[in-house]
Amino acid sequence: MDRHRSEAFYVDGAGPDPELFRQGLAWLEETSKAKGATTAYLVIPKLSQLTGTVSDVIGELAADALSKGHAVRLPGGTQLLAYSDRTLGRNFIRGPVLMVYCLPETMTKVDLAAGDQPKALIPWLVEEGRQWIAKHQARKIGAETDDVAGPPRLSNPVVERAFQRLTESVNLSTGIAHKLDRDKAVHLFRILKRNREEIDFDELPGWFIANGWRSNHADELTQMARDIYAGKRIQAGTNPWGGQTIRVWRREAQDQ
Repeated sequence: MDRHRSEAFYVDGAGPDPELFRQGLAWLEETSKAKGATTAYLVIPKLSQLTGTVSDVIGELAADALSKGHAVRLPGGTQLLAYSDRTLGRNFIRGPVLMVYCLPETMTKVDLAAGDQPKALIPWLVEEGRQWIAKHQARKIGAETDDVAGPPRLSNPVVERAFQRLTESVNLSTGIAHKLDRDKAVHLFRILKRNREEIDFDELPGWFIANGWRSNHADELTQMARDIYAGKRIQAGTNPWGGQTIRVWRREAQDQ
């Protein structure tokens, strides 16, 4: 299905390394030119963090201008704007974006603000980067091959079939915000748990993203699954799935 996949990339490394930032900046310029974008974006937790690694690469005057909300020109002519976690919520991103040292929650904000725009990540911690990379099937910048793996599959085909049914039955633009859609999700996870269907929770965000769910909704569903499997009680209305649902999912999974 792969309805809302964006182009996602990452720099192979983590932490405040000028060379990593140079790689990310080069990607930003190359991608902007390839896409015909007049503006590229940099997202960093705090604009004060532009001093240091970033200013070492682009210069103190450019970093100071970015920290004050002004645009600067990259060497190749692309206009660059910088947003912090605080200022990001008031803006949309209309071109390639490079995330630098962002926390996972900020990465999700960027996913929403940027939509299908190309995104790249320089993580502060390898583990934080790994989560986002898996979620988006991101490609390493500078890799010799540009091949992209097909849409991710879940290791448990019954769970995947259940999620396909959920995906077909809810409004993907709002996720599980509506009570009836939330009830469907809660009871789906209860049914899977009660029937001892194993879930690899690390697989879930990437599957949801590839199948049309928004980034924040993918996170919400994954956390709900973790909570229910851990025994947390989550209130829900009447079960909309019916008593034979698990048998149907298992049969459909075999037939796929």
